[in-house]
Amino acid sequence: MNDRWRTIAIVLALVLALLGGIAAAVVLTAGPGPSVLPSPTTAAGASNSPSAEASGLPSSAPPSPTGSAPAVSPTATPSPTPQANLTTIVFTSMKLNAQKGANLGLGRTFAFQTEGPGKVVAAFKPTVTSGKTVACLKPAGGSANCRTGTTETLTYTTSRAGKTNWTATAIGSGADAPTLDITLTFGTAHPSVTLTNGRFDGTTFPYDGATFRLTARASGSIVVKANWGAHPFDYALLVEPASTPPHGVVPTGNAPFATATFAATAGTVYNGTLVNLADGFGLTPLTMTVSWP
Repeated sequence: MNDRWRTIAIVLALVLALLGGIAAAVVLTAGPGPSVLPSPTTAAGASNSPSAEASGLPSSAPPSPTGSAPAVSPTATPSPTPQANLTTIVFTSMKLNAQKGANLGLGRTFAFQTEGPGKVVAAFKPTVTSGKTVACLKPAGGSANCRTGTTETLTYTTSRAGKTNWTATAIGSGADAPTLDITLTFGTAHPSVTLTNGRFDGTTFPYDGATFRLTARASGSIVVKANWGAHPFDYALLVEPASTPPHGVVPTGNAPFATATFAATAGTVYNGTLVNLADGFGLTPLTMTVSWP
């Protein structure tokens, strides 16, 4: 009996030893188990927002807020419309009469017409230092804009849609008799200026006709018409491109008036001259109209 239980015990011990060896072999050959990474929801500093890759948005640009209005580009400020048919004439080196004293006389008067609204400018600039000028600019039926000084620029703005007649005047202040460039700028399709109370007193006086400068806006004709009363004088009347080299004055005729037409090319600057070539005859009034394309 004892031998039987001893045998059973030995068999159980062998079985247990065999099972323990198998378990140890399994542990040694299996190696360490896989590491488990923390999930995005539990890692330190993780966010609940979707990543840029997951949302399909560029990583450098945050998503636009829901319901935001589209950006509106600023509206460009339109440029002012240039005044139509703007033109300029300059009466150069014109000596004025004075209000009193040795050079007493009437003020130079320039008459012209505008067509449509816009600005009219009359500028008075001395060519030599010679005293002050009383200058005025006036529309027909309107009030005069007048100033007294050595250099003056008068500006008038009109909103009239039709034609408006204007006058610009200049006379020396007190006993002054300055010599000026007188510039007139205005809008019209048919530019023309008439000078009255000019002087045509001959070579022994400083009041010897008129000179002017203008630019032809289109090809056409520059027309000059002048008269100086009943007495005929030897005179010179010419209009030529400003690029013409200096030259002597050639007599044009002998009469109490002058009329001439000169061909003009668009964009060309022209100088005009009307002078009395005879000796002074005393105070001789001059009226002259210049028209250009």
